[in-house]
Amino acid sequence: MNRLTQLLKSSFLEVLKDSDPAKRVFSTFKLENNALLFKDYRVPLDEFHNIYVFGAGKAAGQVALGLQALLGDKITRGCVITSVEKPDVYGNIVILPGDHPLPALRSHSSSTVLVNELQQVTPKDLVLFITTGGASSMFCVPEDGLNWQDLRTRTAELLRSGKNIYQMNRIRSNWDKVKSGKTLRYAKPKSWINLLISDVPGDDPSVIGSGPAIATKSTPKSWLPEKYAVVFLDRPYEFALSLGAHINVRSPDVELIVEEHAYDQDVNQVAQVMVKNSIFAHISLNKGQGLMVVYQGESPVKVTGDGNGGRNHHLGLLVLSQLDALLPNSAQFFMLSAGTDGMDGATNASGIVCDRKAFQELVRSKGNPQAYISKFDSGSFFEGSECVIKTGPTGTNLMDVQIIVIQA
Repeated sequence: MNRLTQLLKSSFLEVLKDSDPAKRVFSTFKLENNALLFKDYRVPLDEFHNIYVFGAGKAAGQVALGLQALLGDKITRGCVITSVEKPDVYGNIVILPGDHPLPALRSHSSSTVLVNELQQVTPKDLVLFITTGGASSMFCVPEDGLNWQDLRTRTAELLRSGKNIYQMNRIRSNWDKVKSGKTLRYAKPKSWINLLISDVPGDDPSVIGSGPAIATKSTPKSWLPEKYAVVFLDRPYEFALSLGAHINVRSPDVELIVEEHAYDQDVNQVAQVMVKNSIFAHISLNKGQGLMVVYQGESPVKVTGDGNGGRNHHLGLLVLSQLDALLPNSAQFFMLSAGTDGMDGATNASGIVCDRKAFQELVRSKGNPQAYISKFDSGSFFEGSECVIKTGPTGTNLMDVQIIVIQA
């Protein structure tokens, strides 16, 4: 593996470790004189009879672990749904399994337990509610007239529709009793603090995990507690900045650009933008110069067929194949395309990292990449190569990240 390719991969893995949600709890909150401190807020814990921890999402388990380490026995009870195979316990917090990307029986059963626990909260209590990516399928209570099988069927259709995350989560909220702030009606605490890890372009709290406990303009005032707050533990742009800086320190001869705005267009449009930017960069570079661009976002993909692939494999293959066709043979390029949650679609990997030489070798052994692209089978194209990045579930979820390096 090329030195720069290896650097992209190792940096991605190291920054993922630094973005562990349990660590983010400690970098966001402080416990001092029996008060919880964050930003300009000071929450005296002795004002409450009980402190409850609830929530759902891929990173919710790690956030719960951080809260348990920070608050210990100050937490009265808790119930969190996340990516575990069987129930577990962190101190006084019960960890329940949820299904992703499609809701199923485990999500339905765990959600029923969580809602029942919410209803035990009194007006003298504090609720810390965790929401991260994945909560849409893990925390679900069908509206009257529907069952969890209906939610599963409709969600499967949505995920293949090509709609973006804003559109999908607005639609799913119509089927569900706990989405779009509707969770707030089940508990009446004195204070409610939402803890969020964003996995959506623009970081809109009402869209992250379908915003189960995020008050909207239509939220009845009777649902809102005396004190209500929203706190971000992590955002995708922060991850992209850290990743770019990490690589740039180790490869200072390459100019760095981190795209501030997350993309959310169709995967083909995103690929075109990345390729166009790369070609313009090559034209502007002098011999020996290099440019690295870090992107973050999430592309809708309208899938047909049952190929082995995911957003990151697919986008990576689109960009690599076009760059190889359009850039002169003297140009070198490198690309990382990976999901921060560790799982990319139907593959068992988080994504890929590949340079031009490795890509051309894959073309010689696997054949025309367009055949794989048309069948949404990008996973099979990269399968078995050292280009594949495997992390397993990472415990966090900060959208997807792409790095493209162009060297003249």
